[in-house]
Amino acid sequence: MSSSAEPQESLVFLGFKEAPTTSSSNRRIEFYPKPAVSLIQKIVSNPAKSSLVVCRNKKLLNAFHSAVLKSSLPASHLSASTNLICLTPPSQSDAQFFHSTLKRVLGLFQLRWLPHRELIAALSSESPAELFIGGYSDTRSKTMTLFRGDLSAVTVPFSHFDNRTSQLSPDFKELAFIDYGRTVALGDFEVSSDALLYEFDSVYRRKLKKHRKQTEQSLGASIRRLRLQRNLRQADFGDIDARTIGRIERGEGSKPRLNTLQEIAHILQVPTSQLIEF
Repeated sequence: MSSSAEPQESLVFLGFKEAPTTSSSNRRIEFYPKPAVSLIQKIVSNPAKSSLVVCRNKKLLNAFHSAVLKSSLPASHLSASTNLICLTPPSQSDAQFFHSTLKRVLGLFQLRWLPHRELIAALSSESPAELFIGGYSDTRSKTMTLFRGDLSAVTVPFSHFDNRTSQLSPDFKELAFIDYGRTVALGDFEVSSDALLYEFDSVYRRKLKKHRKQTEQSLGASIRRLRLQRNLRQADFGDIDARTIGRIERGEGSKPRLNTLQEIAHILQVPTSQLIEF
């Protein structure tokens, strides 16, 4: 058997005790609660084809800066493969260095993050790109920038929530990430990550539609998916009571009348003829 196996992807947590993870076979996950600079240098010099380092505080970020400077790997490798998450913003000099040296860096300024235990689980999950791990609200541009577990960003305008049917109002100053990255909270108002990705990521939307058509074909399943994407309860359908919506979603009883479907489609903001296509 050949010993020259391809380097794995690595996920390294500096300043963290080991926590439960869901890791894939091609990813190595490591925890270092109190790593020495020499150990960080060894981590940085590992020729993994892709690596993500999560640093908990400024002291570790400064040590990581020193380790990168002493790394035996060429600068081209670091800029092409090494990513960094700063849970505490680094110093200005560290921030400039990371920005110019590494592939992708999150947290050069203050962001809101998932709780640490949930962050670890989200980053080590099988589908980190489908979870939001952090972000910020900008009241000047009236947008939110939300970062996914693969470090890509989604920009959501405040105006997206103008036509909400919920009686709760989003408080953009109280942005938070909960439920292991599956939910974005704006004060008491909550929206699922799935719903935001469906609206603002065309690739995700096509992938989800394809999967749904393969797994769920019924009218009731389509209505339920749309309702959840729009963060609606079964009681949010005006004159149609929650029990009726529940029966339709479960496929119980006879086919709904046309005027009932029209009212449901209106609240879900889709043409009646296209309900089944979602």
